[in-house]
Amino acid sequence: VPLALAAHGATAVVGVASETASIPFGWLAWAASAYIIEIAAILARVPAASVEVGGLGAAFIWLYYGAFAAVVVRAHLGGGGFRKRTPAMGARLPLFRALEEKSPDWRMVAVVAIAAVLLWAAALGRIGGGDAMTVTFADVGQGDMTVITTPSGRAIVVDGGPDAARAAQALGDALPFWARTVDLLILTHPHSDHVAGANEILRRYRVSNILFRELDFDSADYAVWLNLVAQEGANVVKARPGTAFEFADGVRVDVLSPPDALLSGTESDADNASVVVRVVYGERGFLLTGDLFAEGERWLAESGQNLRSDVLKIAHHGSDTSSTSALLDAASPSAAAISAGADNPFGHPSPEVIERLKEYVPLERVFITAERGAIVFETDGESLRVRTER
Repeated sequence: VPLALAAHGATAVVGVASETASIPFGWLAWAASAYIIEIAAILARVPAASVEVGGLGAAFIWLYYGAFAAVVVRAHLGGGGFRKRTPAMGARLPLFRALEEKSPDWRMVAVVAIAAVLLWAAALGRIGGGDAMTVTFADVGQGDMTVITTPSGRAIVVDGGPDAARAAQALGDALPFWARTVDLLILTHPHSDHVAGANEILRRYRVSNILFRELDFDSADYAVWLNLVAQEGANVVKARPGTAFEFADGVRVDVLSPPDALLSGTESDADNASVVVRVVYGERGFLLTGDLFAEGERWLAESGQNLRSDVLKIAHHGSDTSSTSALLDAASPSAAAISAGADNPFGHPSPEVIERLKEYVPLERVFITAERGAIVFETDGESLRVRTER
């Protein structure tokens, strides 16, 4: 913990003067923090690592700490003053004593060895990703954010949710700590619960390609988005059916909506202008539907495009404005992900939507971020696995 704190502090201080010079300190900070997190995670999986014992009264707490203080005082006081400080526990153990006698620098050797193991573990476990693509439906509260990493380590981000900090955290969790580039950033539509976090990604990361459909929409967050896009210097692509991004490792992103002539006079024209993409790797497909309403879903289902997908990102956070039978028939998913905040004021996801989904997807395959946290699907192009944060 002291090493992690010192390294994080050094990273922050040095980074003020030079981002490049702070990188070695950042690696050290990551290594120490990753070690702490992994040890905690391993021990947390031990049976009975956490046992609910009920509440304790205030009197017991005071008694406990009082007794603890008495033991500490008794151990350190004697003969009218403090006793000479004893060696650390480790120094009294035979192994540590032998190491100290043979080499005064064994501590540095241990630190370097641990750092080497951690860095190799990071390199082997997180560079690229083997032959698997991961699709993470991030837990960003009442909003949408999806992070896709291709087998070769390319990063695709769809929306950023309503909160800058949570967007940065979600992307940091999904990517190796040294990754500072997003290969494709997609904004489905300009509502703040999708664009606010995307703005933070533009601020923090280098973005190579940006896909969205510019709309006449007035909001502070969307104005910031347009300004950041103009400054980024990325390849900006207008979202329209038929547009596709192909990656060398076999991942393909097909744009299915909105149509060239945007729908108008609908219940929500901005939502129905959502960019819809189908992400395909091998035999597995993921359909990401933004916040489409029924009118947009109807157009999509009748467009003649291939919507068949193993995983469907349910539109509009599970609102009853969406998830029509027409779209569910066309997609025919085997699993569904719903991005909704806990105790949100809109009642998302709607019980009616859950009932409709039951006709297509078993309830145990309907994953809601409010309940499960981040939802991570992993596929090698044939098999499909899922794990959740909770």
